[in-house]
Amino acid sequence: MAIPGKVATEGLQAIEEGFRVHSFHDPDILRISFEVRKLIPDYIDAVIVATAAVRDKKLLTEDSRILRARESLAKSYGLKVSPLREIRGSL
Repeated sequence: MAIPGKVATEGLQAIEEGFRVHSFHDPDILRISFEVRKLIPDYIDAVIVATAAVRDKKLLTEDSRILRARESLAKSYGLKVSPLREIRGSL
């Protein structure tokens, strides 16, 4: 990566302070992430979706592949996927 170490460290600290961070080593998250890859081939996106499915049951995103798969994700995992723009409009 072409990002200076200090910038990356500060970014990771901001994430830890501003968000709930869940380990993706959870067996349920790993299992679902591999299942979800049939719909969402990018592994990082699949882990994000699986984490939301296991932990929160809701996900805000601008990712078009995830948004296209939202009906299937709701049916299979009870995951509610919403476009970020819908939330922005209500703020």
